[in-house]
Amino acid sequence: MSSERFAALLSWAGIATVLVLCLGLSVLPARAATPGPVGSWVTASHDAVIQISPCGDKLCGAIEGMVLNQTEPTPTDWAGQSQCGLVILQADANARRQDDGSRAWYGHITNPRNGSVYQIKLTLDRQGELRLRGYVGLPLFGATQTWSAFQGQLAAKDCRLSGISS
Repeated sequence: MSSERFAALLSWAGIATVLVLCLGLSVLPARAATPGPVGSWVTASHDAVIQISPCGDKLCGAIEGMVLNQTEPTPTDWAGQSQCGLVILQADANARRQDDGSRAWYGHITNPRNGSVYQIKLTLDRQGELRLRGYVGLPLFGATQTWSAFQGQLAAKDCRLSGISS
């Protein structure tokens, strides 16, 4: 076999291999995205909805809904600004693998009433609920809240919700 013919055969074999690989990969079932904290969450006290979404290389959580009666004004933060749309949470978008194989996102959360800032660790439990551990210094010295996925619609411009279902 001549070297030219051998080179042509190798070329066709390479093309065939690439085609087979592409076809094989295209028939594999699509894998669902690994769940993370992005989405709308009902706080543990069931009085607010926090929307967590990507913002640059971080995740940001903003107040998108609050349970208020019709006569109650939209609350303001420690600086006198409306809490509606206020970003109170920031976390690294890249999760860290934990010893048990789960993932955690680290960042901070701000109390909208007084401006106090706490470090946080976000994890998802097996039921898909968001566990937020707030702490100062070490996670050992903190408290954990469980936030549930929000199933309703966020339509009010003033963040007013009549009730929250999770």
